Amino acid sequence: MLNYLEDHVPGLYKHISQQQPGSRSAEETLTNDIDAQFQGGFTIKTNARLNRFMVNYDIIRVLKNHIGYKSWDEVSMTERGYCFKNYSPQSGLPMWNTVEEKYA
Repeated sequence: MLNYLEDHVPGLYKHISQQQPGSRSAEETLTNDIDAQFQGGFTIKTNARLNRFMVNYDIIRVLKNHIGYKSWDEVSMTERGYCFKNYSPQSGLPMWNTVEEKYA
């Protein structure tokens, strides 16, 4: 992971790797920094669409399993906009029965 950070995210690599000798490991540094960021819980932002954080399969799974929708026809235009940035009826929607993306 440190090699990747060194090549792609030099600022974070510098922050983690240039600790004082004998201080926290890179793992401890990242864990503590992430914990500190979310210590107060999550924050809901307005105008933050689900597709900024989730893939289509997961968005549809939330709509099906947690809200109870059975098709896009049941999802209002406003709620579709909550799911997808810049949604319009002309932009189209992913297939309702889309399959989970596989990662190699």
